[in-house]
Amino acid sequence: MAASSSSAVVSSISSQQVQSSSAPSAFLNAGADITASNSQLVRLTAQTNEDSEVQWHQVAGPSVSWLQQNGVQAVLITPDITTTETLTLEATVNGLVDTVSISVQPCNANISEDMIFEECTAPGFGAWVSYESGPATGPFFHQDGQGDYHVQWQSVDTGDAEHNQAIEISWNANDPDNTKAVRGWFGLAMPGIAATQGADLTDYANGELTFDMRMVYHEQPSNAAGFIVKMECIHPCSSAEMPIANSASFEWQTHRYPVSQLRATGLDITQVNHAFVIQPDWFNQEQNVTIQIDNIKLSPTVERPPVAEGCIAAGNVSYTLSREANPSADQQEAYNLITAAMDEAVKNYNCYSNLSRHLSVQYNPSVQTADGSTNGNIRFGSRASMHPVTAMHEIAHTFGAGGSNTFRNLVVDGIFQGQNATAKIREITGDNTDVINSDGTHFWPYGLNYISEGGSQQDLINHCLMVEAIYLDLVGQ
Repeated sequence: MAASSSSAVVSSISSQQVQSSSAPSAFLNAGADITASNSQLVRLTAQTNEDSEVQWHQVAGPSVSWLQQNGVQAVLITPDITTTETLTLEATVNGLVDTVSISVQPCNANISEDMIFEECTAPGFGAWVSYESGPATGPFFHQDGQGDYHVQWQSVDTGDAEHNQAIEISWNANDPDNTKAVRGWFGLAMPGIAATQGADLTDYANGELTFDMRMVYHEQPSNAAGFIVKMECIHPCSSAEMPIANSASFEWQTHRYPVSQLRATGLDITQVNHAFVIQPDWFNQEQNVTIQIDNIKLSPTVERPPVAEGCIAAGNVSYTLSREANPSADQQEAYNLITAAMDEAVKNYNCYSNLSRHLSVQYNPSVQTADGSTNGNIRFGSRASMHPVTAMHEIAHTFGAGGSNTFRNLVVDGIFQGQNATAKIREITGDNTDVINSDGTHFWPYGLNYISEGGSQQDLINHCLMVEAIYLDLVGQ
């Protein structure tokens, strides 16, 4: 990316003072004029020899959001603007008045197409924010990344020519013993009224969210908790928490998430208030951890991999299998069986569908057979379930095919009513009266509800075709 003078925090400090040759005269200096970007945290520091508290006010320009308005130091968020604006801020104390100017320049002058964040945040996507589940004092949301918080962040120079300035976020860095017992996330809050009423991002409904990430520090690297990403709409609306592949990597990795998948798992694209949210797994945030993120991009289209030889589609389904550091013989055997089953299942999905998702897979002996959910998790329990056909069936559940509320709402009198699915089953069978049957949790034919239903490769191909058609119905395409 191109280097930029913009960063997440700008400070204004001036050493100018006015003094007489005898007793010091009363003086006030609001600091030097500065340049900042839109939706950026700025610290203003005044100098005075007065004992009273300095008061700050805005006298010109689009309104700022004050985080701290009284005292020698003021903290504010610049407005979300699309053209260069000049702000005038006034400091007063005991009748003394001085002003400082902030030239706010929109980030789109320095940012690549479709980028939400690259050195600075694109207009229309708001300011950085964190949420904490139970702060000891103060609000649940914070816009100042440096404080007595569970989640802290700052803009840093990565030393990497391809990334330059990135956002560095720490969880529990201020509380290594987890004494506050809080959990939280980091993200972008849409600006203005969209923060409470949501923004309509329909233009991105069939696009994808991508970002770069790397681990910087982990207190327990051998037992690193997984990270998740999501988009949120007006509470209680949200997409599912999507697992991030290789989130413990200390090398930069690019991660991709189709917006259609976020929509299929609950996101209302017309009411988005947090376009990007990232966190460690909610129940594993006591592990002191620091990451960096960069190049957050929201594109109107999906960048698909090339079609493999012999395939009819270009899916992008992948998975991570959770493993114990020192597995028992039982666990190792299960890992081998699950890997073989998932590899074959994913190969079929990527060859015969255009579906995309990263899945989180576990071995859990307490699970009677296997189960898959729309949050992208698949659990295998019994040895009999560790089969490619069962794995494909569970992958279907992660895409909402059977079990999701959206799917159930399209089942009427035992028939799935989706137009894409109905057209696809009739295309496969050649019978214009055929329908997709469902009990609200499973579908047939080609649902692979039993291993015996995957008797031929064509059965597996037809399953992939049907799951993609059902998925398109669920996301309204």
